Amino acid sequence: MRARSVVSACVAAILAMTVAGCGGDDADKADTTGPNAANVKFTLAQACTAVSSEASVKVTTSMSPWLYGRPLPATPARPAGYDPLAYIDTADNTQRQLKAEVDNVAGLTTQLDAAVAAKDDAKAQQIVNQIKVPYDAIITTCKDVDGWTSKDLAIQQRAMLDKKPARLGPSVPSWTPPAPTTTSSKPAPPQPLTPKGATVQVGQPVVIDYTEDGKTGRFFFRVTEIHKATDQELAQLSSSTREKAKQIYFIRSEVKATAPDTGRYESALPSLVSFDPKYKLATSNNAYSTSLILFGKLDSCKDEDLPAGTNGRTLCGVYAVLDPSATVSAASVTAFGSSGSTSDAALYTWKN
Repeated sequence: MRARSVVSACVAAILAMTVAGCGGDDADKADTTGPNAANVKFTLAQACTAVSSEASVKVTTSMSPWLYGRPLPATPARPAGYDPLAYIDTADNTQRQLKAEVDNVAGLTTQLDAAVAAKDDAKAQQIVNQIKVPYDAIITTCKDVDGWTSKDLAIQQRAMLDKKPARLGPSVPSWTPPAPTTTSSKPAPPQPLTPKGATVQVGQPVVIDYTEDGKTGRFFFRVTEIHKATDQELAQLSSSTREKAKQIYFIRSEVKATAPDTGRYESALPSLVSFDPKYKLATSNNAYSTSLILFGKLDSCKDEDLPAGTNGRTLCGVYAVLDPSATVSAASVTAFGSSGSTSDAALYTWKN
C-alpha cells in the first residue's frame, strides 16, 4: 500500500507540473492564451520538462496495475483540450526527437495496458523492456540541459521500469542516470543485433552492424516519421516535379552508435557520411514508388549530425508515389549504404 501511495503522489505531482507550466522563468513569461499564443514555442529546457513529465505519467499509469494489481487512485483531471506538448518546437531537431520519443512511450504503454488486461506477463515484460529505450533516450538527451525542472522525478519514475510483480520473483537493480564518460577496463557487452526481417512501429529502433572503409560499428537505427509532404514544404521544387511525382513522402530516420567511440587517435567507428538508407514503400493499392535524387538543398528534408559525442545523424529521404490516391502504410529498408545489399528484400520494416 505504501508503494502505491507514493506512486499516486508522484503522478499527481507530475500532472500538477504539466498543467501549471513547464518550468523556469521563461515558462511564466510565455503567453499561451493571448493573440500570440500560436507563436509560442518551448525552450529546450521547457521541452525536456514537458516531454519527461508526460512520459512519466504514461509509465506510472500503465505500470501500476501490473505491479500492484489495481489502477492508481483518481488523479487531478487536466483542463479540457489541454495538450502539454502543444508548444514543442518541431523545427528544432532535438525537440522533434524528444517528441518522437514520448510518442513512442505513449504507443508502447497502450500496448502494455492491453497485455496487463490479458494477464500476459511475458508480453508485458517484453513491452516494458521496449519502453526503456525511448524513456532512456529522453533522459540522456536532457540530462545536461540547464533548467530541466522534472529531472529528479523522471529518474525516480524510470526505476519503475526495472520492477516486476512480486509473483514473478525479485526485481532487477534500478536504473541510474548516465554518468560522465570515463575510461573503463570492462566495456559493456554489445547490444544484440535485431533479427533481419523484423517489423516494428515507426519510432522504435533496431540494432544493426554498419561497415564502411574497413570499419564496422554497431548502431541503433529507426524510422522516426513517414510524412506526406505538403506543397509548402516542397516550395523549392519545380511545379513540374511535383506534378510528375503525384505525391512526395519524406522518410525521416536516425542512426546513432550503441556505445561510446573507443578510438584514441582516430574514430573506431565507421564514418556515417555515406550512410544512406534505401526504402521500399508499402502503399494502399500497390502504387509504384521511387526515391527522388534532388540537386541542391531542400530545407524541409535534410540530413544533420546529432550533437557532438553522440556519434549519429538524422536523415531524410525523398520518395515519389505515382498515384495521387495512394496512402503509405509502411517503409522497409533494403540497404544502408554503398557497401550494403542492392536487392529489394526488406531488412527491417516500420509500420506507420
